[in-house]
Amino acid sequence: MNDELVPLSELRQAIDIALSESMNDVSLHRFLASRAKTMHRSIGFADGDQVELLQQFVHRYIQQVPEVLDHFHKISVAAGVEDELEAFLNIAIDYFLQPLEITASHRGLLKIMDAAYLTHRLIEEVNDRFLSNAGVSISPIDNTEDNVVMHFLIGETLANELDLAVHYSVEMLISQDALFSKHSLMLYVDAQKYNQNNAQENETSKTENSVHLALQR
Repeated sequence: MNDELVPLSELRQAIDIALSESMNDVSLHRFLASRAKTMHRSIGFADGDQVELLQQFVHRYIQQVPEVLDHFHKISVAAGVEDELEAFLNIAIDYFLQPLEITASHRGLLKIMDAAYLTHRLIEEVNDRFLSNAGVSISPIDNTEDNVVMHFLIGETLANELDLAVHYSVEMLISQDALFSKHSLMLYVDAQKYNQNNAQENETSKTENSVHLALQR
């Protein structure tokens, strides 16, 4: 795999076009307004117009995808597992460029929301495998809470189907014995654990990169 993910430029362009076209999308505004009225009580809003806050959240959530994929790619190269994880990166990009049939009922930004959710969930699932098997994270952000919000926005039925698609992809493509016993990954994990034990990691960048509403528990 090359040092740079060439399809990311195409992905960024598709996202920029979708976001630009959504600015005056009345149907999207109505959709978010209907969702705002039924948000679960565990999800709180900061002060301000709820629909506007949801729209800002959706835009940031989507815009973050190329950067997350690029970082994921660079981490996989540093850990020497880019060949093993390349399939996940290709799947994530295809979510946007070749959407799944189960999202066919959505158009415009709603379809992009589906693709972004699939990508963020895919990264979350792969990262969970690394945390449980190697004890280190390879994701640049903790997107769990953001995914909960997007799950609600997309709708329970479709979001559950998308979750199953992600789970199936991870199960099919990750061979834990082969991946987590790879020497280069073991060296990377040891280095990460050494750094964590000997220096407080700067959490500022992770905090700045998170894109969540004022989630309240």
